[in-house]
Amino acid sequence: AEYFSKTPKPTIAPDETQFIPIIIATPQDGTNVVKNLIDRIMATFSPDFLGQGIQQAIESVGRTALIQKIHDRIQNHEIATTLVHLCDATYPHAASAAASGELILKYYYDNFDKKQLTQLKINRALKGDDNYIQFLSGLFVALTATRLEKRIFLWMDEMEQLLYYNAKQYRTISQTIRELSDKVSENFTIFLNLSLTENDVNKVNILLGSALESRINRRIRFRDLTMDDALLYCKDLMQHASIQPKQNVYFPLTQPILRTLLETLPKEKITPREINRICYNFLNYMKDKKILSVTMNTFHEYQKDADYAEN
Repeated sequence: AEYFSKTPKPTIAPDETQFIPIIIATPQDGTNVVKNLIDRIMATFSPDFLGQGIQQAIESVGRTALIQKIHDRIQNHEIATTLVHLCDATYPHAASAAASGELILKYYYDNFDKKQLTQLKINRALKGDDNYIQFLSGLFVALTATRLEKRIFLWMDEMEQLLYYNAKQYRTISQTIRELSDKVSENFTIFLNLSLTENDVNKVNILLGSALESRINRRIRFRDLTMDDALLYCKDLMQHASIQPKQNVYFPLTQPILRTLLETLPKEKITPREINRICYNFLNYMKDKKILSVTMNTFHEYQKDADYAEN
C-alpha cells in the first residue's frame, strides 16, 4: 500500500489526482468498530482535499444531479443534500475549498451546535452506525463523481485483528465493509491485507462471513519466503543503505553469519517483519558492543547475551 501510494500512477487521464489511496490499520479493539474504522479513514483527509473534491463534482455534474446520484446509492436524502450543500461554492459558507472541507469534518465529528445546524440548513446531526456508513459512502460517491474518472483504493491493513474480535464485533465490521462496497460500487476497490498461517485463512473466511466473502473477486497470496529469498531481501536492503559500494554485499555482516542468524527463525516466521526484527537486534548488539569485525564467535556470544537472546 505504501509503495503504491508513492509510485507514479498508470495514466488513464491527464489528472494525477484520479487515484485516491487511503491506507488504514484495522482497529485492534472491536469496541465501537464502525465509528473507529471511519474515524481512521476521515483522519487521512485534509479539509482542502475534501472541499476541492466535492466542489469539482458539483461543477462536473451539477448540484441537483450530484445529490440524486448520492441519494441513489445511500438512500438518505438528508445526508446526500448536506454533503453537497456544505461544499456549494455559490453559498458564503463554502467560499473556499478548505472552508467547505472544514464544514464536512465538523458535520462528521458532530461539532455543530443547534444554531449552526439551523444556519447551515442541516436538519439533524449524524447519529448511529447506519448514518456513519451512509455518510462515508456518500462522501466516496461525491469524490469520484467527476467527468474525469477518479478511483478510490481503500487499503485495510492488519485484517487478522478480526481473530481477536467477539462474534458481534466481527459481524459488524464484515457488514460495514460489505455495505461500503455495495453502496459506493463504482470506482472503488477495497484491499483486505492479512498476514496469516494456513489454518488462519480458514478462520478468517468464517469471520468475514459468506456475504462479504462472495464479494471478493481477487485473491492474492504471496508465497512463503525461502532462505535464498530472505538473503536476497537482506542484501537489497543493505546495499540500498550503503553510502558507497562494498565488496561484501552483506556488510556489515557476512552471508554465512546472516544465514545462520536467519536459520534461528522457524520456517513460518521467515517474513520481512521477522527478518527486520532479528537483524535489527543483532546489529544493535554489534553497535553496543563496539564490534567492527563480525565472526561466527560474535554470533555465539550474541546468543548467550541475556539482553539480546531471542525467546
